Amino acid sequence: MKKQLVITDLTRMREDRVCIFGVDEDGNGIRPDIPPTGIREDYLLDKRGRCIIRPFAVIEFDFIRPLPKPPHTEDWEISAHHKPRLIRNLSEEESRILLEKILDKSIKSIFDADIYNNQYVNEGEGNRSLGTVKAKEILSVRYSLKEEERYDYRMKFSDATGEIYDLSITDLAFREHCDSQRLQGDATDVISARLSRLSQSHVFIRVGLARPFARMYNRCYLQVSSIHAFPGYAEHCERTGTFGLSGDTDYKSTMTTLLNDSHGSNRAKAAYLLGETKNPLFVEVLCKATKDPDGNVRRLAASALGKIKDSGAVESLTNLLTDANPQVRQYAIKALGDIRDERAVPKLKRFEEDPISYIRRAVKVAITKIYHPDK
Repeated sequence: MKKQLVITDLTRMREDRVCIFGVDEDGNGIRPDIPPTGIREDYLLDKRGRCIIRPFAVIEFDFIRPLPKPPHTEDWEISAHHKPRLIRNLSEEESRILLEKILDKSIKSIFDADIYNNQYVNEGEGNRSLGTVKAKEILSVRYSLKEEERYDYRMKFSDATGEIYDLSITDLAFREHCDSQRLQGDATDVISARLSRLSQSHVFIRVGLARPFARMYNRCYLQVSSIHAFPGYAEHCERTGTFGLSGDTDYKSTMTTLLNDSHGSNRAKAAYLLGETKNPLFVEVLCKATKDPDGNVRRLAASALGKIKDSGAVESLTNLLTDANPQVRQYAIKALGDIRDERAVPKLKRFEEDPISYIRRAVKVAITKIYHPDK
């Protein structure tokens, strides 16, 4: 059954998996899924490598059957053989009208279940897992280092009733925006302060429930799955445009920057931007960047190649396994795991007893990914 959805949410999950959510013409919430592996980031792209599945895009999917499991009652299996088709993108005014149409009175009214400590709902309780509220006040936006190159994204806000929530942000575009600003040289506290200007906007917050967390008694924790502001981030974040990559980015100029710019920070940003396209056309130039004299550029080039997942990058990435910078080595190992090419395994095995614990752990994860891609 082919059906069109307006995409409202695109969120980050583990590894290269993403979660898509949208509403149909009747305003019903639907979460497309491809069991058992879920949806990977490359599913978001068209044949030319452009990201077409993004907030407020109208996309046609081929739906197979509903897969409700309360409180995640909106899940639907879609055909992995039908390539999603972009119909059009809503205008800013149409986007705002849609959000007003699906607006909930409060966060508590979304789930029809008890919310404990304003943090979680119990598994099996409630009749839906995602809704929309308008922020009464944005109290803080926090972007900070968590551990070993992992970052924390959080927002503290109140809904229309004045109830205060402090939640993790899984919005993919928001996270990419924060990371992009950091790669341009901005400190995380500066980025946080800049984003706190959202209090000057009309902010719609999409709040959803994570999947049951076994280690925490199968609780479904609340999270911010999308942030839609009017005026948007272009006005409040140094006129950088939308969160993610602009559709009219000059990638020829970006490649020139990567290879020739005299400033390492600019080359690093270029490597990041090319990786975000997931386009194999950029593999060759990124492989050249793995030999850059700047370790941060080599690290981000490796990361970019892992996102593109082209086996043509294996040789360049295995050459980085002996890099003097351990973080470069770590990113190269992760990229090899993401590409899933068995040619990398013998060289990866040489580092199973590396003296650095996170290198050993990265090698183990990468080899598991290569031999067991569905895990």
